[in-house]
Amino acid sequence: IDAERLASLDSTDTGTIQTKKGYLYRGPFPSDGGSVSLKNYRKRFAVLKGSPSDGGYILYFYKDEKSSNLKGKVPLDTCSEIKKNSRNKPNGFDLVTEDDRVFYPLAAETEAELEDWTAVLSKAIGLDTEETDVVASPMKLFYDQDTMVKDKKIPFQPELLEYTSNTEAVNAQNREKDRHPLFHVYPEVLEGLETGDQHSNASPPREEFGMRFIISCSKIKMMLTAERNGRLAHVEPFYVTLAVFDAQRMMKISEDFHIDLNDPDIREMVGPGRKGTGGKERLHPLARQATSATEAIFSVTFPHPDVFLVARVEKVLQGGIAVCAEPYLKPGENTKASQKLARHMPAVCSRLGEYKMPFVWAARPLFSSGDELDTSVEFTSLYRQEKEKLSDDELLKILADFKNIHKQKLHFIPGSLQIEVQPFNSPLKRTLTPALIPVKGPSGDSASPGTPILEVREFAPLEAFRANSPFHPHLSLVHHLYVYPLSLKYDSQKYFAKARNLACCVQFKDSDEKNSEPLSVIFSKYPGSIFTEKSNTAVIHHCTTPSFYEEVKVRLPIRLTQKHHLLFIFYHISCDVQKANKSSGKGSTKQWPVESPVGFAWLPILDENGRVFGAGHSLPVATSLPPDYLSSSSATTPSSPTANASSTPGHGRSVQTHVQELKWVDNHKPLFRVCLKLDSSICTDDPLLHQFFCLCEGMQLGSLQEGQDPIIPQEELMVQLRELQNMNLTSAIHFLPSLFKQLFLILCCSSMEAEPAKREVLRLLIVLVDRLVVADKAGLLRTYIEYMFVTELDKTRKKAVHDELARLLVQYLKNEQEGLEIRRLLDVSHTQVQQWTVIMIGAARGVIC
Repeated sequence: IDAERLASLDSTDTGTIQTKKGYLYRGPFPSDGGSVSLKNYRKRFAVLKGSPSDGGYILYFYKDEKSSNLKGKVPLDTCSEIKKNSRNKPNGFDLVTEDDRVFYPLAAETEAELEDWTAVLSKAIGLDTEETDVVASPMKLFYDQDTMVKDKKIPFQPELLEYTSNTEAVNAQNREKDRHPLFHVYPEVLEGLETGDQHSNASPPREEFGMRFIISCSKIKMMLTAERNGRLAHVEPFYVTLAVFDAQRMMKISEDFHIDLNDPDIREMVGPGRKGTGGKERLHPLARQATSATEAIFSVTFPHPDVFLVARVEKVLQGGIAVCAEPYLKPGENTKASQKLARHMPAVCSRLGEYKMPFVWAARPLFSSGDELDTSVEFTSLYRQEKEKLSDDELLKILADFKNIHKQKLHFIPGSLQIEVQPFNSPLKRTLTPALIPVKGPSGDSASPGTPILEVREFAPLEAFRANSPFHPHLSLVHHLYVYPLSLKYDSQKYFAKARNLACCVQFKDSDEKNSEPLSVIFSKYPGSIFTEKSNTAVIHHCTTPSFYEEVKVRLPIRLTQKHHLLFIFYHISCDVQKANKSSGKGSTKQWPVESPVGFAWLPILDENGRVFGAGHSLPVATSLPPDYLSSSSATTPSSPTANASSTPGHGRSVQTHVQELKWVDNHKPLFRVCLKLDSSICTDDPLLHQFFCLCEGMQLGSLQEGQDPIIPQEELMVQLRELQNMNLTSAIHFLPSLFKQLFLILCCSSMEAEPAKREVLRLLIVLVDRLVVADKAGLLRTYIEYMFVTELDKTRKKAVHDELARLLVQYLKNEQEGLEIRRLLDVSHTQVQQWTVIMIGAARGVIC
């Protein structure tokens, strides 16, 4: 494709026709000129292409203007007449070959289009453009015997002329036989050149979501009220947490969305007890108001009637759940009790405002039937929390039998929670991503004033991966770790005799030295600072085996080291406010503490291979926290939900001197269970992909000076490339740009030692493309090539991706043994051949341009 070719496409001189496109009705090809039934006509998108220098014009037919699947063609150099024929179909005409034996029946949609098409086609064939029923070509007139008799300038040699005519027709047919024009292999290239659009067949990179909807929480109403500042108000603050659960798959499928609906005077009852940051962070002004948001955008990939919106309501720690809920069961019968509680709560909130307790919960299906969104505006059934059924697993059991919830032994609490659910139709201003990054609206403005709307991260089930799954490469920076404390088993320990009102405090630290401070990287749940240094679980009164349900969201540092770890501090919380007031009364020097530490556990963020830990962990609990406590671990074996304490990172037995200095609760038994979930565009939790990226980082591909060859660990790299064929496809999709970039860098390496590794790269690429095609995700590859791929030539030998791919493919296909698998994959998948064409042309275009 050169300048002359491009100029010929746009030329308007008498020898070249401008390309014409439009819809025509096409009859059965070819025809003998007889009548054709109306039902046999098919509407097709017609494209006239070619020029005299290319051997003539060809009329192509496609299903529609977006399709590249050819439905037929008519070589116009074999046609000599255009006959208007309206007896088969209005506005019809026939293209007729020189021997009058083959007809191509066509029809336009309107009379104007008929005239337009016949004029253009006449010029393409070389006919006169006089509007007659039969337009004949000069060659036809030349061969007409009557004309030859009358025209004395034409020699009368009918045998020679007939032989010439027949020879030209035979030659035209022979030229079309087994003819495969280069641009027909990839017609999108020619169409892109003609339209000037190089990205016409690839969608721009974009995030994909399931069914999205907006949830607005406007009011929580409890029946127990008291007069405050001249009006009726709640006697204490309440805190709402929303999340989406899938009772069919028995899992939580969204992160938590925390809402504070308390009035300012009620909120003031809780004194400042949470240490955090917000002013020092480089945050967008809109992000600084994230903790005051009452609206959120949720997403559900697989909607069905068993998807529930669950609301959990907490209150300030006061005592047992049943005792604290008693005044709310019959609020109108005991006015004195409500007034007494109203006078008592300011002191409780001032002392224990940092600690919460479970109170009530509510649930409702999000979809009424199939995937139809239910837009009800109120939770009218609030149920008291039971300390034995607080965990997500217990909640999912209740939701699985939600139709019979009236038969379950649940205690109803009078009250309501007003929530509005609306479909999400278009981007909104004031929207923040889960990483608190403003989303630009249609006008590009992301800083409009007002309370922000938060996007809530969906945890789509990986086992439900299918073609319409919204899995896509990471397009924005996200580096979060979700921490889920699950349970603490303190019923058999004797070291802390009075440990019963147990709270788990989660901290993220980068040092285990004495007096080291935790990092302010935990997303705050309550108004005030955006990030805090710690997050506390709800406290269950007089329970030595608490089950936790909290989600702690951590913003991880970009660079993680072996010193980064999670620290879990367990406290006994004193709930007796009266005893505390007496001990700190007039003339008393004794201070009754709110919290007393009763154990410590820790978990390094990285394993011995530098990968971020995930899944579940069972940890022992230490009685104290000496300096350098991380050095007491061997950190050699990743833990699992069933791992024992000796195999858990941070709690090993390899360094005996340190282990002996530590004292463990209940003889080093794994008393504490915690689960981690990584959501990151920087780190992957897939072990195979992580090892490959670490190996590439060690080889320093793409960062070497001119003349230098990378040091390639041949055997290790070969093993990694083979194992990558079995990696999780979802992980491969999330990191597709980074993965393909590293593979292409290895492919373009000039070192002769890398030749075996290049063959493995080619095999891996073919397997990955095949898996993407099977999963109906081939469009991601096309998007990557069109919008993300950058050709990086080898600095020594100037090798390019398309050169190496072509060379290795030829070598493989010639080898009967090694090329068998590749030929099998390419033979059975026409789509894969198409994708390889995309890669080759995209890589070559990057070098040429």
